Amino acid sequence: MNMKNANIQKKNKFFYLSFLCLIPALGILIGIFLLFFAVFEFKSKRLFFTTLITMAGGILLLKLDTAYLKHDLMYGKDAASGFAMVAANDLDVIAKELDLFKIRYGKYPDSLLELKKFYPEIHIRDPLLNRDKELLNSSDYYHYQNNGDKYILYSVGIDGIANTNDDIYPRKPLKGP
Repeated sequence: MNMKNANIQKKNKFFYLSFLCLIPALGILIGIFLLFFAVFEFKSKRLFFTTLITMAGGILLLKLDTAYLKHDLMYGKDAASGFAMVAANDLDVIAKELDLFKIRYGKYPDSLLELKKFYPEIHIRDPLLNRDKELLNSSDYYHYQNNGDKYILYSVGIDGIANTNDDIYPRKPLKGP
């Protein structure tokens, strides 16, 4: 009888250990270990299914955690400033290429798509628009307007709305020869 109580206590400990399977990622490894014990040592269906269910819960928590992290990486406060830095760098490169285009062809291109034909390595998609499809109106490109001898080039900024205080413009114009 004493041996039976010790075995029950041991099973109960493993039963409670099965809740460690709720820990994302690590819980899967713990669960596999506990499944082997449930089957080969204890031959307990209850412990096996409890472990299996908690492993499924751990996998679900992992999926939710990953989804939250992905959302935070795309839409979080820190992500927006990172995308703004990317946009500022892109705009500097585009401004230089626009000026080189004008030197070479005597005029600015009609669109960023035309510029990209000549300089395929440039990025003309605004990452601040591209990260959130709800902000897209008709295009996710940087705003560009050819005004003959000048041009307007900018990103909508973190708020995703054109012509507001957070719009991002090229930082340095290209110096002439």
